[in-house]
Amino acid sequence: LRVRYLDALDDKLGQKKRFKAGAIDPSDRVTRTALKHALLADDPERVLSSLQALGGRYVLSADESAHLVEHDDERVRAEALRHVPANSDAALTSRLVAIASGKGPRRPRAEAVRALARVHGDQAAPIMLPFLDDDEPGVVAAAIGAALRLPASEAAARQRLDGVLADLPQRGLAWRREVADVSFMVNCLPASFRSSSFPEPPAAWRAGARSGCHVAQPRRARQGLRGVCDEGLRGRHGNHELQRPR
Repeated sequence: LRVRYLDALDDKLGQKKRFKAGAIDPSDRVTRTALKHALLADDPERVLSSLQALGGRYVLSADESAHLVEHDDERVRAEALRHVPANSDAALTSRLVAIASGKGPRRPRAEAVRALARVHGDQAAPIMLPFLDDDEPGVVAAAIGAALRLPASEAAARQRLDGVLADLPQRGLAWRREVADVSFMVNCLPASFRSSSFPEPPAAWRAGARSGCHVAQPRRARQGLRGVCDEGLRGRHGNHELQRPR
């Protein structure tokens, strides 16, 4: 019976279609062992499914982190970086800096910045500041989000966000989407952390941001804010070239 169960679990993990939350219970010792073993697979779908089943609070071991942040699949690297331990060793921390500072894909770089913020905690401000001036919008947004929470870098993060907002209508879609994500985070922070010159958003945006702090699907709420963000910019700046994100 156990062999059959493990075979069925292995088949489920290998499917491209994601299963519903709670479909696999990682609290069972046998299941958890199988999921952790699957993290070392070459098949990206199997790894991503295992991480999903283990849950957002799962913290990778040092060996798992070292393996997954070097995975061939960009999606796996980005997802793994969300699970690296806050007490990462010097080797892994150095690797996070290399990923964040490199010229690789956007998502792993942005997640490496967020991981560095978790690793360094209250001492992360000097690590975040250089990333505020990066050319990649996702990296800048990640740095702003982390720096706003730190007294030593809050002012610089606000200034950078204000600067991006000032010429946002002339920026590309990637910048507008990332700013919508940052605005979601800013609206969920205490008022003292909000950018002083943040454009007044339409009522739907404000309501969505407030409720988004408590919604069951925050990613969906952020996607909605992205659309409203562009709608608000069209009405504010009259730039008809701005299109609603898909």
